[in-house]
Amino acid sequence: MTWRFDEIPAWRFGPELSRVQPLPGCAAPKVEYRQLDLGSLASVRKFARDFNRSGRPLDLLVCNAGIMSPPKRLVTSDGLEMQFQVNFLSHFLLSHELLAEQRQRRRRTQQRARGQVRGRALSEGPPSGTRLVLLSSLTHYAGPVQWEDKQSLRSYSPFTSYAFSKLANTMSAFEFQRRFARNAARYGDCDSAVSVHPGIVNTALATGFFEQTGGTALPWAAAAAQAAMQRLFPLVLRRPEASAEDMMVACHAPASRVAGRYLSNGRVWLASGFARDERRCRDLWEHACSLAGIETHESLA
Repeated sequence: MTWRFDEIPAWRFGPELSRVQPLPGCAAPKVEYRQLDLGSLASVRKFARDFNRSGRPLDLLVCNAGIMSPPKRLVTSDGLEMQFQVNFLSHFLLSHELLAEQRQRRRRTQQRARGQVRGRALSEGPPSGTRLVLLSSLTHYAGPVQWEDKQSLRSYSPFTSYAFSKLANTMSAFEFQRRFARNAARYGDCDSAVSVHPGIVNTALATGFFEQTGGTALPWAAAAAQAAMQRLFPLVLRRPEASAEDMMVACHAPASRVAGRYLSNGRVWLASGFARDERRCRDLWEHACSLAGIETHESLA
């Protein structure tokens, strides 16, 4: 079987599109770069508005951008703590705006399909929905420490701020799925949301964090510690290819298996009890809507 798909990667700065290569068994994708700065809610709104105006279907939305544990508290142009906004809030806003449009458009299509043309009912195949994949982390178990200080205004810890952003993504995926189910009668039951821990991967994100942490803990031996870690990274961190395989499970596994679940190492795992608390998930949803300046769309009520 040969798959054909279009891909719209969103980057803050222009990527080297010549490096994009098709996967085995897949036809060469049509790759269309669009600019998106998750440190700016205005940029997120523009991206969503432009995509929605294109009228294109959205089969898969992977929210995997992120920053990890800057040593000092950083603030975005919107005045919010950087990790909170980039890792969680901007992804939430993007998902809400794109999914609301997809669901509304799908409902209009289904209503037309129930109409009559020359005395015969239009019939269409089952609609295809959107799979929403939100990047979580094993660190989300430590996220509740930050719950009462979401913007790190009282104190800033690089790690717990990062952990909270990943907890928020996990809770967001669960809440999206609950809202899909609650509105299935009007908007269909073909959308699904998944949170996934891709593993501790041998990329600049993880290695930079460990090098920074080692240098802070042992400033007198920072050079030696960095050299030692460079030798250890390939042995203890996951290969990007292995992590990508787990991401494929999150993206393409049947919804009956993964919808509303937390995945780790390609398998369904039990997320923290805090992340599964429905009341707190609703509270976080409302808090995110308030910060993003939006009202929940009726299809996600």
